[in-house]
Formats: sequence, C-alpha cells, structure tokens
Amino acid sequence: MTSSPLTNRREAGEGRDRELERRLEGRTKWFQEGISDREGEDPWDKVELKKGAVTTVILTQPQVPDAQTGPDIEKKWADFEQLPIGEKRSPVGVQNPQTTNEVLTLRQQIEALRQVRVAAGVCGPDAPCALKLEQLEKEHRERRQKIHEEHERERREMERDKQRLLQEEAKNAVQAMEALRKAHREEIEKLKAHGGGETTDPSIRQQLRESLSLQHELDGLSERYSQQCLELNRIQNSTEERNGEIRRKEREMEQLRQENQMLLKVKESEVEFLHKEISCLRKEVQTLTKENEALSERYKQVYVELTELRGRSERDINALKEHLKLTDAALEEGRLLGNSTNQ
Repeated sequence: MTSSPLTNRREAGEGRDRELERRLEGRTKWFQEGISDREGEDPWDKVELKKGAVTTVILTQPQVPDAQTGPDIEKKWADFEQLPIGEKRSPVGVQNPQTTNEVLTLRQQIEALRQVRVAAGVCGPDAPCALKLEQLEKEHRERRQKIHEEHERERREMERDKQRLLQEEAKNAVQAMEALRKAHREEIEKLKAHGGGETTDPSIRQQLRESLSLQHELDGLSERYSQQCLELNRIQNSTEERNGEIRRKEREMEQLRQENQMLLKVKESEVEFLHKEISCLRKEVQTLTKENEALSERYKQVYVELTELRGRSERDINALKEHLKLTDAALEEGRLLGNSTNQ
C-alpha cells in the first residue's frame, strides 16, 4: 500500500518541526554555557603582562548541522551568524597586534631594566632598599668626613712636631758649632800669645791636636746637619704629593657619587615612565573589555529576538498542524462520501 502525498507532507512537516526544536535547544544550551563561563571570569585573569601572553576570550559559533527550517528563522540566523561577533576575538587578543606588540615590548624593557638594576645595584624610588641606600650613603659621607678630619689633625700635629724637632736640632747644632768655634779661637789666641812658632811644649801640642779634632768634628756635624735638612725637605715634598693624591681621589669619589646620583635619577624617571605606560595600557584593556561586554549585551538582545521569533514560529506551526488535520479530515470525509456514492 503506497502512502499518499498528503501523508508524506505531514511526515516531512513533523520532521522539520523536530529538527527545528533540536537546533533551537542546542543553540539555547550553547548560549547559556557561554554566558555562564563569561560571567565567572575575571578580565584581568586573561591578561598576563609578566609573561607577555594575552589570553583571548572567544565568542565561538555553535556547530549545528544544516537542515530545512522555516524561511524567517533561517534568514534571521543567517543575518545573525554574519555579525562580526562570531569572527572577532577579544579586543585584548590576537586581533589587536599593535597592542600585543606594545605589551611584549614593554615587558622586555622592564625585564632589561630589572637586569640592569640588579647588575648595577641601583634601587628605585619605591624599592625597599632605597631608604637603606640613603642611610648607607649618609654613613659613608660621615665616616669619610671623620677620617679626613682625623687625617688633617694628624698631619698638622706631625708638621708641628717636625718643625719643633728641626728647630731644636738646628738650635743645638748652632750652639755646638758656636762653642767649638769659640774654643778654637781661644786656642788659637793662646798659641799666638806664646809666640806663634813651633813649640816643644807637650801640652801645647796636645791642645793643637784637640783643636784639629774638634774642627773635624765640627765639619762632620755641619755635613750631617745639611743631609738631615735635605732629608726633611724630601719628606715634606713626599707628604705634599701624598696629600695632593688624597685630594684628587676625594674629588674623583665626589664626581663618581654625583654621576651615580644622576644615573639613579635617570633610572627612576625611566621606571616612572614605564609605570605610566602600564597604567595607560591597563586603561585601554579596561575600555576594550567594556566594549566586549557591550557586544555581549547586543548578543543577548539578538538571542531574545530569536527566542521570540521561535515562539511565533511554533505558534504558526501549531496553527498549520491544526489546519492540516482539518484538511486531512475533510479529505477523508470527502473520500468516504465518494466511495459511498460509487457503491
């Protein structure tokens, strides 16, 4: 027994109804799962600035098989699926390569700056070691000033002692030389008083020998005094050179300290600039996240419209079913009447 065309049409209509309901249920389930996932996520959990990776928040399209449905629903779904929501990634993702490159470059600069600071031992203005560094510099300056003052005091004391010893030694040497000259003159006067010629008196000869010995001793003392004066001059010149070297080293240390302070200020300004860059990027990410939320709201509105359209389609389908039932009943009744008439 072959089925009538009306029966085939009714079965085809029921099959389309089941397929439509299955697709709508699948889309509803997919949308609810996507909304629940997005509501439980923190947008800042998607951004990993330290690692340079930006996780994308994707609004994927539902994978549903193609089927024959009502023209209005299919047209609405086709328009909806052509929206850029399904094709777009999160604004903080791969669809914004410039922002991603800036974030990566910023991360590399921060890492390089951190390595330079670790290698140079430089602390930032907000770092925990900044106060300790200032305290160490202050203690270093105070200790250096104290050592310098102590050195100057010792140098002045040594200079005074040296001058005093030189004066005492010179005074003693002059007194000894004067005494020897006086004794020598007295001996010469005595010799002249005795006649000035050669004498056979042993005492006079002894006095002459003593006089010559004293003269030699006086010459030795004079030579020794000259050598000591030269040695003292050499020591004084060496001390002055050493003091000049110390002052030069102090000037170099002061210059290095100033250069260190200048470099520290430059690094602090660079870190401050990078902090501002990070703040700007963070604000940009927040703005793009808000835009993504606005797109999600638009998606919800479209979904509500589709749900309402599905309700209207179901009512139309039910009305068509009732109409088909009435038509089938009328046709069946007409067929029975025709058979009765033929009999």
